[in-house]
Amino acid sequence: MSIPMKITNIRAIYPNYRQPLGGWRPYLWQIVVRVETDAGVSGYGYGGGGVAAVEVVNRHLRELLLDDD
Repeated sequence: MSIPMKITNIRAIYPNYRQPLGGWRPYLWQIVVRVETDAGVSGYGYGGGGVAAVEVVNRHLRELLLDDD
């Protein structure tokens, strides 16, 4: 039986690219999200949506996903 981890921090950023990316990638407005847990496990994910998605993650989803116990 495993004990579930609790999410302790979530933060999204929209990278400031020094050089324009080639191909199709700049058009996805990719963001990076870091998730941390109380077990010391952390990881990164990415998604689309640009600056608007950063606001959704940092202001709205963060409140729903953080464990306030």
